[in-house]
Amino acid sequence: MNHCIINQENVCNKALNSIDIMKEVVHCINYMCSQGLNHRQFKFFLEELECHYLDITYFSSVRWLSREGTLKRFWHLRGEIKCFMESRNEEKGKKQVRN
Repeated sequence: MNHCIINQENVCNKALNSIDIMKEVVHCINYMCSQGLNHRQFKFFLEELECHYLDITYFSSVRWLSREGTLKRFWHLRGEIKCFMESRNEEKGKKQVRN
């Protein structure tokens, strides 16, 4: 039974080309969490919005269950992540105009 489920998951991954999706998700998460200031600001942003999740999970390619957890959390926070990223881009634009 488990073999059939794992086989179906592998076929779906190949059909959806999930490697490209994971690259984009991991890139976005790394941007938000790689620098302490960005990560603290993102967590504070989630607290202000009173989200169910107060942080994003990192992806670890060693743990195969990590992919599901990372994608699920990213999907649930997609709106908040979009707002945060847009606010970060607006701040960068304002800094560039000032200089």
